[in-house]
Formats: sequence, C-alpha cells, structure tokens
Amino acid sequence: MKRRGRILALLSTAAVLVAAACGGAQPAASTAPSAAAKPAASAAASQAVAPITVRVGLLSPNLVSVIHYIAQKTGAYQKNNINVVEKKFSSGESSAGIESLIKGDLDVYIGAGAEVPRANGQALAKGQTPPLVVLDGATAGVTTLVMRNDIQAKSLDDLKGKPLKIGVSSPSSIHLALFRGYLLENTKLTTESLGWQFIKVSGGDMVTALKTKQIDGFMHSEPTTSLAIKNDAGYVFMNARRGDMGPKAKIIPVTFLSANAQWVKKDPEAVRRFMKAMQDANKAYDTMPKADMVKIMAEWAHQDEGIVSLAYDRLDPRMSMTPDAAHAWWDVIASGMLQRGEISDKVTYDNTFDLDFVAAK
Repeated sequence: MKRRGRILALLSTAAVLVAAACGGAQPAASTAPSAAAKPAASAAASQAVAPITVRVGLLSPNLVSVIHYIAQKTGAYQKNNINVVEKKFSSGESSAGIESLIKGDLDVYIGAGAEVPRANGQALAKGQTPPLVVLDGATAGVTTLVMRNDIQAKSLDDLKGKPLKIGVSSPSSIHLALFRGYLLENTKLTTESLGWQFIKVSGGDMVTALKTKQIDGFMHSEPTTSLAIKNDAGYVFMNARRGDMGPKAKIIPVTFLSANAQWVKKDPEAVRRFMKAMQDANKAYDTMPKADMVKIMAEWAHQDEGIVSLAYDRLDPRMSMTPDAAHAWWDVIASGMLQRGEISDKVTYDNTFDLDFVAAK
C-alpha cells in the first residue's frame, strides 16, 4: 500500500522529477529492480501472448483431422493464445478445401494432400508462384483396402482381372493415389491391369454400399474401416500401416497440414504458434489415457466409442511428419501422380514442402 501511495503522489509531478526522484531516492535493492523491471516484463509478456486468429479448414467428421479437436479439447490452442475460426468440409471435398486455401479464405487446411502438388504444378505451369506449402503431416499408414466378406483372396494376383467395383471418396482420393504409387514402386501391376472399376462413394455410405453389394470393396481411412468390420460387412484385405502396401507406405502421411504460402510469408509468428499448438496436442495424445482420448476422438467423429477404440491401433493422429516421411510421400504418391500426368513436371519436392517450422517446434 505504501508503494501504491508513492506512485499516486508521483503522478502529479513532472516526468523529469520522477526520473530524478527514482535516481536520487536510492530505494532498497530488493524493491528497486522490482519497480523498474515489472512494467517492462509485463509489457513483454503481453506482447508475447497477444491473441492471433487462424482460419482452419478441415475434413469433418473424419478422424484424419482429429488432431485439431484434440488441440481444442486439451487447451493447446488456448495455451498458445490462438483463436481458431474453423470451416468444415465433408469426406471427398478435399479439392474444395484446397480451393478455399488458395483463395485466401483459409490460412491452413487439415486434410488429404494430393491436391497440393496439383495446384502448385498448375500455378508453376502458368509462370506463377506456388500458392500452397505443406508444413506437416499426420495419420501415416491409415489407408485400408476393405473387401466384402464373400470375396476372399490372399494376394492381389488372386483378384487380378476380376471386374471388381471399389469405392473411393473421390477420383483424386489420397488413398487411391497411395495405392497406385505402391503398385508402381513394388509390383508389376497397375490399377488398369487389375481390371477394377473405381466408383465415387462418400465415406459415410461405403459400409452400406458394401453390405448391399453395390460395391465389392473400398479404400478409405478410419472410422470407415472399423465400421465395416464391426458390422460384418467386410475385412481388411490390405492396410498400409501393417506393411501391406510396402515399407514406405507405413510412414507416409495421409493427412497434410497445408497452408496458404502468402500467409506463411506474411505472418511466420502465427505459423510458429500454430505449429506449437499442434506439438502440444501431440503431447496430450501421448500422455492421456486411451479411454479419455477415445472419448475425445469419438466426439469429433460422431461415432460410438467402441468403434473408435477398434480403430485406435490403425490410426495415429499426431501431426509429426519427419523428412523421411515427406520424401516417402513424394517418392510414392507424387511419382505415381506424375507418371499419370496428374501433376506438372514443374512441381518438385522443394516447392511443395517447407519443414523448417517442423524442425523449429
């Protein structure tokens, strides 16, 4: 109270006298540093935690983007003083999310990444600067090829030449791109030589389509795979995480954290803080008991906790792509897309990925 009274008294004195008083009063050593340093420290702290807004697009409800909800529920965004404005896109709408990112309506997008090199390649072909950059990746190995129970086989050779109808969420499905890349790098087969027909089916309709024999199988992620198993609609024929699509597919991220390149250049501090929030969400996933994490994931996916528990070991939601994983993505998925003419030969690994922010986390 004495210190407060002294400050109030000094308010009526000229600034020069305040300076003189501070210099001449020689207050005790224990109080002088506190009085002088505290306002500066407070100002620095206030500046450090100034709130920022990040516009986030994501696939929903879909477990491939659940790291965002983990960040929300565990306070990772709040801890880094980030106000998130989210825009949701349904399964199969990755292109719509990427278009919003290119237009500048979003800052970051959490979803499948095959559209990123396609968009950057189109820009480069026109002599323009690539509009997008990949900052991180998640859900490695989540791609699964589910077959109907009555179609039993032990290998792709057993199914070669059969007129199977395989559901995919879109023609640009990242799961289909991964499968094609795997065939190109590891086998003598192609999707054309297999003789299969790929049909667009939304993720939410795949299990029903499988049970009613409208399709013979599907390629998708979780929880669609676990729903098919739980409902006795099909079985896991191939799963990337268990090595069925080659060693690289086990580490290839299916989900990208993509960003508007201009936003990254304009506001690197916002990028760093968002990436730190992702790291904090990763730590929460690592340390939280499975039952508690399953509850969070089930809320996001609008699924029963039993389904999410079944999917738990087939899905790693952490946003933690390594350079090796990024290069594996390029070697398998981008190479397959390039061979098929789906992306321009002007687009490269270096003008697609920027892992500097990952390294700085």
